[in-house]
Amino acid sequence: MNSAYERLKAVITALGYTSNEKFEDTVGLGHGFVSRITNRVSSKSLQAITSKFPQVNPSFIRTGMGEMFISSPVKFNENGNAKTRLREYLKYKGITKREFCDKADVASNFPIIGKNGVFTARVSYRVNSKFPDLNMDWLANGAGEMLQPESNIERFNNYKSRIAPFCTEMGISTTFFLRKCKSYTSSISRLPDIPSDTFLKNISLAYPQLNLNWLKTGEGKMFNDDLKSNINSSVSFVPLVPKMAYKSYLSGYADDVYISSLPTIPIVKEDKEKYVAFEVSGDSMDDGSSRAYQNGDIVICKVCPDYMVKSNGLHIDGKEYIIVHKEGILLKRIIDLDMNNGKLILRSFNPTYRDLELDLADVKQLLVVEYQQKRK
Repeated sequence: MNSAYERLKAVITALGYTSNEKFEDTVGLGHGFVSRITNRVSSKSLQAITSKFPQVNPSFIRTGMGEMFISSPVKFNENGNAKTRLREYLKYKGITKREFCDKADVASNFPIIGKNGVFTARVSYRVNSKFPDLNMDWLANGAGEMLQPESNIERFNNYKSRIAPFCTEMGISTTFFLRKCKSYTSSISRLPDIPSDTFLKNISLAYPQLNLNWLKTGEGKMFNDDLKSNINSSVSFVPLVPKMAYKSYLSGYADDVYISSLPTIPIVKEDKEKYVAFEVSGDSMDDGSSRAYQNGDIVICKVCPDYMVKSNGLHIDGKEYIIVHKEGILLKRIIDLDMNNGKLILRSFNPTYRDLELDLADVKQLLVVEYQQKRK
């Protein structure tokens, strides 16, 4: 379970609720709260949940650390703020703030907390890689104790915890990383605690710039110095179509000048195919599972050439597509492509949406989803 949404859903199920709405009513959160969660849950929402269900571990929901349920309720220390709590930790460690910031490689104005009441994944990793005993939830919002339990410290000092910051530096998703390394799973949490020699070999072949000793032990630098320059050779910037630009893309998708005006995001690719990224709009592809595409996610897509479509050369099994239709842009799974009658049958993951039948003649462009970046 890589996202807070998946962990919260698991908690709701374990508590015996069969619908999000009943859970939301119980904890006093508005309808739709659960479906809007991506990978962040605010401190206020966690307090609402734990006030009704004190056995729920807020750290499990937020970070995946620890057990889902705990015997002693987590206390929220609302006295002071992150800066005063950092001073308390520094006093405990017997170091100055400058020593702390230099060692953790964070800015001198640390701690800076995001709008959702949590630190970014990159900052959390940098701090905990040097100070693994510091509870970042406690530092951010006073949740729990200042020091991490020993089990959490051991879990953080695992190679799996270092994959995400590497992917952040590379501008790729963890799912894309695992796929490229030929992993049997698309979830970091499902990887074995000790990496196999085969998996490490696949990593070195896919990402030679990654220092395997750092990955396994946390020692040394993330990148091999002599290969760090190779990052730029495989990183490309592709146009991003945000939700607000859907309408203009319908008329400008074939206009190079328009495409060049769009924002861009970095991706790693080794071919010369044309790629476009889209911000996901709506919940039609959100069924609450790990395969879901949630509102605000980014999908990286490869343009399907016209000749491939006309020759029925699309491999539609198990693939999702962006369909640029005359009436709008859709993210769907194609379940049938009838070239004889010029029809497309589209299906949503969300069971509340019906299948759609479109005339192929009304489709301006088809793009196959290569990988997904979860909304941060």
